[in-house]
Amino acid sequence: QKGKEKISKSKGGAEPIVEAAVTYGVDAMRLYYLHIGSPFVDIEWDPETVLKYKNRVINIWKLIQQLSTLPDKKQQNLDNWLQSTLQRRVHKILDAFETLDLRVASNEIYFEIHKDLQWYLKRGGAEKSLLMQAVRTWIILMAPITPHLAEELWATHGYPPFVSNETYPTFNPEEISEKDEVGEYLLTGVIEDINEIVKVTKMTPKKICIYTSPAWKQHIYRKALQQSDQKTFNVGQLIKETLADPAMKPLGQQVSQFVGKLAAEIKMLNERDRGRFLIAIDEKAHLSDAAPYLSDVFRCSVEIYCADQEDLYDPAKKTKFASPLRPAIYIE
Repeated sequence: QKGKEKISKSKGGAEPIVEAAVTYGVDAMRLYYLHIGSPFVDIEWDPETVLKYKNRVINIWKLIQQLSTLPDKKQQNLDNWLQSTLQRRVHKILDAFETLDLRVASNEIYFEIHKDLQWYLKRGGAEKSLLMQAVRTWIILMAPITPHLAEELWATHGYPPFVSNETYPTFNPEEISEKDEVGEYLLTGVIEDINEIVKVTKMTPKKICIYTSPAWKQHIYRKALQQSDQKTFNVGQLIKETLADPAMKPLGQQVSQFVGKLAAEIKMLNERDRGRFLIAIDEKAHLSDAAPYLSDVFRCSVEIYCADQEDLYDPAKKTKFASPLRPAIYIE
């Protein structure tokens, strides 16, 4: 019962288990208790919230049915991202069960994986064999918490009975693709930045130009991060080392300005972001692969350039603002 009132049949807060099971479903009740529960928090019965968990169970059922009807289509970067992200989830779920943190485990299974698959669909993903393997893994992950849902989904997909007899998924580091994880992170950041520009300028885009970081900035950024980890980062020394390369001397002022800003910026990065910036990826290739999606989202043509290119369209001189994982953007 929410609040501090005494629980009783006359005042409310007490609900017969049999009736509650019919109204909400046993799986929804189990998920509710596990997801809101904590060793340090008393659980309050809240019928409205339990209904939300019932809807979550229904939505998962609908999503899995939708996945099985998609036409087969491969998108290597996106497919690698889904496979890698699922393994990250499995790793976190196993750790959570190991420490009896059922709240984290249930959140990963019923909310985060659901969100990952929705993003995959939104991006146009439809690789049949990958999706079927992901669904199979997802159903097994659900089995300890919502066994009825898991068994129904297992039978619906024609797997041999019963899912409760299956070995629980294990983490497979070979399916991790850090480059593709960072690539999707880059894409979501670009979408957020474009939305912010459109919101502020109140423009209706007719064309969007995206300029990814030149290679020299990526090289310096990674070097600065490595030196920072080793406690050897020095702005003046890094500038001197960079300009010792004859090819970099013409960029002297740009190098000095870029490195000068790094000290403060690197201090602000959390551990996860530091790891992302250390991974070398072809930003232009990843965004070019996602260009049709960006064009659909913003309903206009989208052009992807690398700031290193000589034959690029840059009427507003935006390329000088491009930095690692933060492309410059020009909207017409």
